Amino acid sequence: MAFITLRRAFCHTSGFWIPGAVEIHPANHVVRKAVKDRLRVWFCSLQPELSRVRFHHAYCKNFHSENGNDLHPVGEPWVSQAQEWSQPEQSLRNEDEEMVFRRLSSSASFEEVLSFSENLETFAPEDIVSIYRILQACPEEVDKHQTFLNTVNNFSPSIVPYLSPKSISDVLSALVALDQTHARPLLIKLGKYVVRYIPRFTNEELRKVLEAFVYFGHSDKFFTEALEQHVAALCLALDPAIAVSVMEYCSRKRILSKPIFNVVAEIFVCQSEKFSPTQISELIEPFGKLNYLPPNAPALFRKVESVLLARLRHFPPKTLLRLLHSCALIERHPVNFMPKIFSPLFLQRLQGKESYLDRLSLAQLTQLFLTSVLECPFYKGPRLLPKYQVKSFFTPCCSLETPMDLHLYRSVVIGLIDLLGSRLYFASKVLTPYYYTIDVEIKLDEDGFVLPFTVDEDIHKRVALCVDGPQRFCLDSKHLLGKEAIKQRHLRLLGYQVVQVPYHELELLKSRLELVEYLQRKLFSQSSTVHW
Repeated sequence: MAFITLRRAFCHTSGFWIPGAVEIHPANHVVRKAVKDRLRVWFCSLQPELSRVRFHHAYCKNFHSENGNDLHPVGEPWVSQAQEWSQPEQSLRNEDEEMVFRRLSSSASFEEVLSFSENLETFAPEDIVSIYRILQACPEEVDKHQTFLNTVNNFSPSIVPYLSPKSISDVLSALVALDQTHARPLLIKLGKYVVRYIPRFTNEELRKVLEAFVYFGHSDKFFTEALEQHVAALCLALDPAIAVSVMEYCSRKRILSKPIFNVVAEIFVCQSEKFSPTQISELIEPFGKLNYLPPNAPALFRKVESVLLARLRHFPPKTLLRLLHSCALIERHPVNFMPKIFSPLFLQRLQGKESYLDRLSLAQLTQLFLTSVLECPFYKGPRLLPKYQVKSFFTPCCSLETPMDLHLYRSVVIGLIDLLGSRLYFASKVLTPYYYTIDVEIKLDEDGFVLPFTVDEDIHKRVALCVDGPQRFCLDSKHLLGKEAIKQRHLRLLGYQVVQVPYHELELLKSRLELVEYLQRKLFSQSSTVHW
């Protein structure tokens, strides 16, 4: 009863509305005003004048104004205050609730209210949702009351089965705003019920769910399967904004869902005019990142090219660069647009008001330039000036290469020492003159002898050993990411013998002897004259 009354008080603040809330009788107007004023101070910790403005702003984004004063939710029928007060069933019914309001209005601190919002098991599920929505209004205050929020987080899994799809979406959205990354049991429980409700979510609710899953790094194969069924069922009726959100989720979680990607590719071919330039980039980038060409790839990239030709000036420079770079990852080389992106005018626009170009943009430009040299020898347009070229694609952040899995690397090193006889015969983390970093490099002379890594003369062949851990593949698959596929492709074109050592093959080895035999087959099966 306590929190129900608290919600009733909130209903009548000028900037807060909760569906289904019970209205207050006019006789209690003074009490209601006192509660309203105190709650504003408690939840926003601002001066009274500023608190009123901030609280109004936080909750009134979805409200229309009637007569310049009264606010009501968008899409909901508006009822005048006189009509509301004329409903006796919505007034306070007994003295207990009068006592509750007097107690709340006399409270002097937020903590007193919380010791009141304390027997959570007596609250209805919608009341728990309201707690999250109230706290979400002022996320800057969460640090002061994290203990209370932890209590709510620990209790909330028990009420998840009773929440509506909208309530689940609201809770997830609040958890994002409140940065509750440690509330794993609640997130897992919400994730299980999200799977059941996917067809019942509105577009906005589903968008919030996807945003939360991306934010918290949550992925679930059952959720992915349900999402696939939902996308397939809607097909061309899928909302463009939701299509983008779904692709972002798949991209961030490295989920190569061919059913989703195929439907989205078809949607874009048929309805490209519905997508903004930014949405187009967000839609196409996952194809490059996850190294996937859909069945309608020719039609898809013809459509991308035609859209770019028609609307090129509408694409922000960095958005255009990301889009073209993504196409190159999957061998859909944007030759017709390379003269533009290598031009001084575009580079100036790309830089904007900053004093220098950001590291990621420079790396993408450099890889596109290398692509034009290695994979598009017929390209005769402008080249990227050396001052815009990076020296390495591998950097601590925004890298175009995935770091080695150290556990796998140590295993490979042990096997190579046993195989070659000494650590002298291979080098690690070698930066090539072509911007790529090789995990392990082995040098061979013309007769097939393995040379010490310190030797720089009489090198006939260089072996690039790629120690590919799980992070270099799409999630739970053997499918290389786009940035790893282009790296191996370029190394081969540069003359390296590329040898891939993937984690899923190493995991099958049961002994050190099996590891040595495996590496021998990988490295030297093509040459019977190798010596070490």
